[in-house]
Amino acid sequence: MGRDSQTELQNALGEDALAALGHQREFSKQRAQIVRLITALEEAGQIDVERAVLRVNRARAELREAEDDLGRVKETNGHEAEALLELVQLSKQEDQALEEDMRQVGLDLKNLGRTFIDPDLIRPKRMVERRKQLRDQGEISREEATAI
Repeated sequence: MGRDSQTELQNALGEDALAALGHQREFSKQRAQIVRLITALEEAGQIDVERAVLRVNRARAELREAEDDLGRVKETNGHEAEALLELVQLSKQEDQALEEDMRQVGLDLKNLGRTFIDPDLIRPKRMVERRKQLRDQGEISREEATAI
């Protein structure tokens, strides 16, 4: 081997070393870009997670409020149903008391030698009209109208 071939080998070694160094720098640069991208994506992901957690917490709080509202509505409806039942029962008791009072008045009149006839029994059309009038005015429900 001559001097020229030794120089060529040294030149080839230098070129190959520089090429390897260049490749390593390029890989290092690409690696740094990818690491920066991953870091930015992690930060963006963390922000998205924090936003999502806040939205979920707000949604849960709103759901709890809605459930509380629904509970109050159900409770109110229950009280209303109880009051309506009491009203129907009161109407029934009132009707029974009126019947008993009319029976007693009829007996008292009979004992006095008089006859008592319920005016609504004489005029059933008037009784039906009165029920319809009360129902139309909203003073009684359809169910109460049939009970009276």
